[in-house]
Amino acid sequence: MSASLLPSLLAFVAVLAMIPAALWLLRRVQSPRATQGPLAVVGGLALGPRERIVVLRAAERHLVVGITAQSMTLLAELERWPAEPGAQAALASLRGPSGNELHKPG
Repeated sequence: MSASLLPSLLAFVAVLAMIPAALWLLRRVQSPRATQGPLAVVGGLALGPRERIVVLRAAERHLVVGITAQSMTLLAELERWPAEPGAQAALASLRGPSGNELHKPG
C-alpha cells in the first residue's frame, strides 16, 4: 500500500464509522419519546393505510381515539387500562362519548 492512499483510506473508514452514529443521533432528535410527559401513546392498531386506532394515556385516563387522514374522533374513555388490576369492571361499564354502552365482541 502506498503512502498516498493511506490518508484517503483512513478518511473513508472514518466516514463509514460515522454513519451509524449519525443515524442514531438523527432518530433521537427527530422522534420524541411517546411515553414522556402527561400525554403518552399506550398502543395502536393500523386499520388501513391512513386509518388507525390509538390508545392515549392522559393523566389517569386512557382515551381510545380513531384517527383518519382528515380527523380524530374520541371513541371511548377508560379509567383504567385493561392490564391493570380491577380493569375488567371498567371494561364492563365502558361508555363512549355519546353515553352509549360499548360491548366487547363475541
